[in-house]
Amino acid sequence: MSTTEVGNVSRDQICTLLRTKYPDAEVERRIDGTKVDIHFTAAAPFGATKRYAVECKDYARTLTKDDLGKIRMFYAPMQQNGSVDEVLIISRKPLNDAAGEFVRSWANATHRTVDELGESLLGIRPYVEELADTKPVEDTPYIEGRIDDQAGTALEFVDEWIQQSQGRGLAIRGSYGQGKTSFANRLASLYARRHLADPGARIPILHRLGTVVHETRLEGLFGAKFTADDARTDFRFSTFEHLNRAGRLLVILDGFDEMKHAMSASDFLSNFEEFNRLLTGDAKVILLGRPNALPTDTEELVFRGRRTVGGQLIASSAYLPWEERRLAYFTKEETLRLLTASLDSLMRRHAANHAFTYPADFLQKRIAEVLALVPEDLLKRPVHVSIVAELGSNPEFSFEGFNEYLLYEHFIREMVERDGKKKARRGIPIDDRLKFQRELAWWSWSRLHAAQGFFLRREIPKSLIEGLSNGRSADDEGKLNEYIVSSLTEEKQAGALFFAHRSFQEFLVAERARVAPLSPRTLTEYSTFLTSDVLRYLTHAPDAAFTADWYEVLRGSDGPFSATLLSFLARYPNV
Repeated sequence: MSTTEVGNVSRDQICTLLRTKYPDAEVERRIDGTKVDIHFTAAAPFGATKRYAVECKDYARTLTKDDLGKIRMFYAPMQQNGSVDEVLIISRKPLNDAAGEFVRSWANATHRTVDELGESLLGIRPYVEELADTKPVEDTPYIEGRIDDQAGTALEFVDEWIQQSQGRGLAIRGSYGQGKTSFANRLASLYARRHLADPGARIPILHRLGTVVHETRLEGLFGAKFTADDARTDFRFSTFEHLNRAGRLLVILDGFDEMKHAMSASDFLSNFEEFNRLLTGDAKVILLGRPNALPTDTEELVFRGRRTVGGQLIASSAYLPWEERRLAYFTKEETLRLLTASLDSLMRRHAANHAFTYPADFLQKRIAEVLALVPEDLLKRPVHVSIVAELGSNPEFSFEGFNEYLLYEHFIREMVERDGKKKARRGIPIDDRLKFQRELAWWSWSRLHAAQGFFLRREIPKSLIEGLSNGRSADDEGKLNEYIVSSLTEEKQAGALFFAHRSFQEFLVAERARVAPLSPRTLTEYSTFLTSDVLRYLTHAPDAAFTADWYEVLRGSDGPFSATLLSFLARYPNV
């Protein structure tokens, strides 16, 4: 193509991008008898309208002050007679200092690179700036994750995958506590910082799927995120679609397994079909979740794009294949690094707060004790290492006879006891606080058509505090507020609560199932809502007497009961 033809292609591409927000954008519009590259109108405050003329310069070099002077002379008559309100200059490269100063001195004129134009039209700059400051985990050290059977870190693997022309969808799976959400935070934050330093780098968008509770089209999924959740943004879905197809975004969808539990099977499949709409052009989309979340046939369909017909696998026209990878468990060296860093950080904090006094050799002796007494398999997950470090930072804690059940039982009890020791919260027995947390976890977990780990403060039923100590509360509202305050839950925004880690909620649900009064109805509910991850905690419980009660109720109940629950009961000799 000639230079003119190349310029025209660039101009047309810019016009297509502008139309995602300004539908009346058109090329080669005549104004006062002179053709301008692009013209569009935009709403101004108080119902007014501004007319824009766009000058497109597809130069391989940087625009100079002289270039801009010529552009200004061309548009000056149009601005003077009111035919054009604003001039927008688009180039491939940023301006140097002298050229930038020239544009700033030109009233009603703006310069943007093509990359900067895309970001400004998408309208989520405040979100990206906030994402850049996101930590992988709060208040604890972070060890880079790895992908199974791959050299280097998970970040290095993703960087290489993004550079590839193929592979638009990457599904990274990991069991509970392996650091999927931490990695999503780490990845999004890194790419946000890269983009802020270089507008040509991909713009990251991180979406937590745990709050998706019904069938949702992409327009609603992302529209709600940026219009309802963050009023600072000026999000345009049409621009999002355009930039995603053009390879300007990195979309990270975290927690597809959490989405599944809150909706019907058909809604879940519909949402996955929507995710496939993202896999277009030069898009790069990363999906994270647990490996055991889906039945085999569903997994084959949504991740590999194949369905079974007459006993044979055939390609689906509705679902595209994703590249599947798994997060690796920690090596002994990684466990040691995280354990050492976490213990050291906690000891410094406790010592500064005068909570504990440590002998000089405490850190090394405690690490040796943990490695000797805590089962090796228990230390392969970052969340377990962090909990062990939290417990180990208390010099009085013993690791004798430790297993996964005791890990969570001790940790959660210690967290709740710590809450109760605060002067303003005294007066409520520890057992009542624990019972409330179990009931809160179960209520949130078993709600139909609602996210399991996310709930609004105003939604919590007062029935959860019936029969519990009033403490110092004067009424039910004050009493509920007193019980809600806990280190196990966090508040992302006013009134929106969630459990600090999904494994905390799973353990509390398991404990509630073990100790709560049983009836045919509750056992049927357990059959519906107790996942294999929840039941795993119960298999490690030191007292299995509850299984005999479950079996007696099961014998007198019509059901239905899931194969998961029946398999769990069948493993016990007394049953």
